[in-house]
Amino acid sequence: MRPRETTHLYQTAARGWLTAAGAALLLPEDVRVGIWLPLHLAMAGAVSIAIGGAMQNFAATLTATPQPRTVVVWTQFGLANAGALLVAVGRSAGPPWVVAVGGLAFVGAIGVLAWIVGTAWRRSLQRRHLVPLAMYWKRGRSGSNRAWPSSSVRVSSRSQRSRSPRLSSVRSRWTRRRALTSSSKFSSKVCRVWVMRA
Repeated sequence: MRPRETTHLYQTAARGWLTAAGAALLLPEDVRVGIWLPLHLAMAGAVSIAIGGAMQNFAATLTATPQPRTVVVWTQFGLANAGALLVAVGRSAGPPWVVAVGGLAFVGAIGVLAWIVGTAWRRSLQRRHLVPLAMYWKRGRSGSNRAWPSSSVRVSSRSQRSRSPRLSSVRSRWTRRRALTSSSKFSSKVCRVWVMRA
């Protein structure tokens, strides 16, 4: 799935959730459980869906890797939407097991999203932008740890174990050299501009 299609899919769904949150304010207070239902539809629905689509595009862009396969994108999208919907229906008018199934689906969506970001990071040839990707992965991991034990949501570090120390030292030297050359190019441009102005 192309990035534009992913963005369109997730943003359209997020707009639908936000519209539903506004419409939920018109329901009787006992049906919407006070302010809970509109808040749930806005946060777990609109905000989570919008962030889920944006994270996939940002991870692919920052790591210079291809987009995830279409089936993975649709799985994550379906689990997130189904989870938010089942929790809303179960909490407002359904039996408690509907809430449990919805919560499991939502946690599954967070796990798939963490897997997408982790896969993009492992496939990346240049390990730039470490901080945002680590934050994405950590956020996905901590979100899923609220409902699962930490042993059940574990991203494999097999690729890191199999990476030789020689390869990582070559990569770090290359990264340092590239950073030095880019900073020297920048400083030479600044000096040129300063001399021209003087």
